[in-house]
Amino acid sequence: MPFSPSSYLWNVAESPLPQFLRPEDVSEILNVPVGEIHELLTSGELLGIRVGARAQWRIDVEQLQLFIADAYEFEARAARWRQAEHATIIEVADGRIL
Repeated sequence: MPFSPSSYLWNVAESPLPQFLRPEDVSEILNVPVGEIHELLTSGELLGIRVGARAQWRIDVEQLQLFIADAYEFEARAARWRQAEHATIIEVADGRIL
């Protein structure tokens, strides 16, 4: 079955999540340390905004969805690449000799 990013997204309008999440919330959702979320934000891999006088990070739920979909796409491509490294010409050509 081909990869479909939309299959990994949830409907924001029907989501019990608020529109903007704290890094701690994203950390809990992804089950990773908060420090990793801060690294993703500072590197630009996960897009967020800084708000307030203390410039605290906030992540829009839609940006989190895109990040997750991109991560699935990356892993799907990596898996196909690993499979292709082990394929032979005959396998790639559906058993026909080219």
